[in-house]
Amino acid sequence: MTQLLESASLRRKISRVDQPDSQDSFSSDIIRITLGYPQNQVIQKVDAQRATLAALLSHMRQGFSGSCFASYLAIQLMKTDLKQCVEDFHSLLKNNHLCRKINEKSFYFDFTFRVAKDSCCQNICVTKNGLLKIDHQKVCFLWEAPGIQAAFLALGVENCREVLKKNLK
Repeated sequence: MTQLLESASLRRKISRVDQPDSQDSFSSDIIRITLGYPQNQVIQKVDAQRATLAALLSHMRQGFSGSCFASYLAIQLMKTDLKQCVEDFHSLLKNNHLCRKINEKSFYFDFTFRVAKDSCCQNICVTKNGLLKIDHQKVCFLWEAPGIQAAFLALGVENCREVLKKNLK
């Protein structure tokens, strides 16, 4: 908050943040979600600026399980260079990607949801013996899934297989 109050250049950067190129982009969806707007809300420049400000004021954190390798980098960037954060937010919201130049070559990193929308319509089933099936096809046993293992470890349970087998009956 102090930097926002004292830094005219940071406030100028926020004022330059523009709305996404497309109302149907992931960026527009993120702005709607951040600001609590309905799915059909038209996103304007001020909405992108408010979402940027909300991102700057939010508390970045990473779960015990190391939920995303990039979280640490984002946390450090927010601690050390808010102006670069605003530029990154602007690029993500306006263009739906980040661009980094490495050895004079541009690399683009697209902005997408972690889970594709089509995966939200899959049938997921766990059998009595712990077999995880997606759309009726075997995937793995529940205790072999990395996310399940990480969740149990975060809860302090080291042998999730034993616990799951005992409780699946």
